Amino acid sequence: MFPQPVRAPIWAFILISAGGLLLHIRIHPPGASAYYWVPVVFGVANVVLLPVLLAGRTTAGWGFALTVLTAVVGTVTMAWHSVVGWSQPLTLPNVLLLTTFPDILIVAGKVPLAWVVLDYWRHTVSGPVSCAIRAEGPYEEAGRGVWGAEVARPEVISGPSRALARVALAAAMGALLAVAAWIGLSGHPAGGGPDAVLVTLGRVTALLAAMLLMLQFSLSARLSVVDRACGLDRALRCHRYLGAVALTLAAAHPAFLYASGRYVLGPLRAEILPEIGGIAIAALLFLLVLTSDWRALLGLRYEAWHWLHYAGFVVVAMVTAHATQLGGSLRTGWPRAFWLTVFAAYVLLFLWAKVVRPRLLDRRRYRVTSVRPVSHDTYRVALEPMGHGGIRQVPGQFAFVRFLADGLPPEQHPFTISSCPVRSGAVEFTIKQSGDFTCRIGSLKEGDQATLEGPYGWFSHLLLPPGDLLMVAGGVGITPLLSMLRHMAATGDTRRVTLIWGNKTEADILYARELAALQEAMPDLRVHHVMSSQGDYVGSRGLVDDALLKHLAAEELKSHRVLLCGPPAMVRLVSVALRRLGVPSGRVHAERFEL
Repeated sequence: MFPQPVRAPIWAFILISAGGLLLHIRIHPPGASAYYWVPVVFGVANVVLLPVLLAGRTTAGWGFALTVLTAVVGTVTMAWHSVVGWSQPLTLPNVLLLTTFPDILIVAGKVPLAWVVLDYWRHTVSGPVSCAIRAEGPYEEAGRGVWGAEVARPEVISGPSRALARVALAAAMGALLAVAAWIGLSGHPAGGGPDAVLVTLGRVTALLAAMLLMLQFSLSARLSVVDRACGLDRALRCHRYLGAVALTLAAAHPAFLYASGRYVLGPLRAEILPEIGGIAIAALLFLLVLTSDWRALLGLRYEAWHWLHYAGFVVVAMVTAHATQLGGSLRTGWPRAFWLTVFAAYVLLFLWAKVVRPRLLDRRRYRVTSVRPVSHDTYRVALEPMGHGGIRQVPGQFAFVRFLADGLPPEQHPFTISSCPVRSGAVEFTIKQSGDFTCRIGSLKEGDQATLEGPYGWFSHLLLPPGDLLMVAGGVGITPLLSMLRHMAATGDTRRVTLIWGNKTEADILYARELAALQEAMPDLRVHHVMSSQGDYVGSRGLVDDALLKHLAAEELKSHRVLLCGPPAMVRLVSVALRRLGVPSGRVHAERFEL
């Protein structure tokens, strides 16, 4: 009935869920209260529905989400049900440890089991992508022309400027979070005691969560100051992690308040609508974090996720209304003025990023000049600016591209610029068919138009101190390194470079003839190919791990700076291998090309 690798944990999940449901009915006899029937409904879903969800690759994420939601709803509703008529003080130990102790034990068993099943499916989610349009040979092999043109001098941001921007950004965000926490602490209720401490913690966690939600957008709005400070790719990863932190703080907010005993949620009535609004906020935030972290696992198309993510702006507006209505600290005085000012800045940033900037970009369009297959699943797309000078990129950077063509949705996607900077402003992208959008990249044709936003990123040899380089790439992760090699060949860079490039088979190697030409133009360039899925390959085979790195680049590991780019799993593997081989983290510069 269930796949063999997850059969045992799923059956254990069913048994624990069934036992918990029977225990609930035994301890709490059936009653008319909704606080009784809500966990019963979720308990039945745990026994009947959740095992089916967990047994499927595309539904396992929803199964784990429902498990966590069941745990939260079951524990909270059982606490409320148990404290009706409770004669003892409503303290955190009384509510959580005494009245819901059996529920907590059941949660402690079910959630880890569901996570084991989810983790199994997460590691088996990757597979061949079925594309309607596949590249067909003969494949184009770019030659010296793409790096023999007039090379433009890129605008390189100095190290001190980046450090200053980083300090300024961290100080600004830290100051806003500190003020939010101070507002919560200044509203400490009278009377003292453990209940007052819990109320204060509830207010602080709420204000910190709300401020984090507003700061989230400053990390994802593609601001130049953020890219200069830490690189946009790192900012977006930070955005993702802070979303989980904000969700945790938001969930802790009602737990602290109701555990204090100063707040009681009674029957449904108009007076508690703001509290119900808070529950809706938490549910929306949970949905946002879930669909962002597990979009691939849930099978969500990018378009659906993109529109669903707009709910984040609705959440911020709801949070502001919720806080200014219920939060005693934000009703009057400077805290209210401060909060509304931050919210106004958030609204202005939203208008700039979502309304004004797209219209400005639309006035600086590019024309598609070439669409050529370079392998069985990868295309080279060349663009030239229409009536403007184009962008000034540093080799290795990426840009957000929106193609205005039939057959492709008009949405932005990040692609690394694989060409080196040229005076004409023309750019090239090497795009692999690996998703619902890129599978249709072959439908582009010459004359189609596009807009470019960027460039972004820190991943470039020009932003590092002078010195020899060890480049490690996985698959299409070669694109930023190829841009750097093209620039080095065009400018006569004489540093020593060793490239280790892992692919599945020789058919996946891109620009093989150009790499040979680059080696002729750069006598100190060494190229090592590694195949992971071709048993008859005469060169290095397997994964790029400790042993292979030591075999191919023993001398380079002692002194070279390492530039690493590829799929996240490959980057993690090589990063761990480099650490085991004693390469200091300060000499390793990694780029994960999945944002």
